[in-house]
Amino acid sequence: MENYNDYVSVSTALSLKNAGFNWETSTYYQGYTSKELINTYPSCCNFNGKDSYYNTHEDTSMHRTSAPTLYVAQKWLRNVKGIHITVYSCSQESWQYRITKRGENLKDGIFGEDFYTYEEALEHAILTAIINNFLV
Repeated sequence: MENYNDYVSVSTALSLKNAGFNWETSTYYQGYTSKELINTYPSCCNFNGKDSYYNTHEDTSMHRTSAPTLYVAQKWLRNVKGIHITVYSCSQESWQYRITKRGENLKDGIFGEDFYTYEEALEHAILTAIINNFLV
């Protein structure tokens, strides 16, 4: 399994699911509660004898949601929702991001700054795009 930092958090996974994310993944979160969102790690699939997992509406009652990598979530936002996330280094110790809709200039997008890692910046940008109803 990849580094856990390569995957979206449970809260971001749930937000993606609510936004319509339904791409096949090889990992999922299961058995989380609102108090355990931060400490839950993705599980590898062998779910009902399958090597992949899709979100379904019934999963909400079973506390299960797909756990895509940050890259897959970013690609889904770009390809399906037309949202572009650009993460860049502004120094050796700080990362920033811009969120734009298809056709917008970087200066017109949502801006986030001062993250210690690329992954932190990307995770925050994905969640920000969803929370700010940037998907419309």
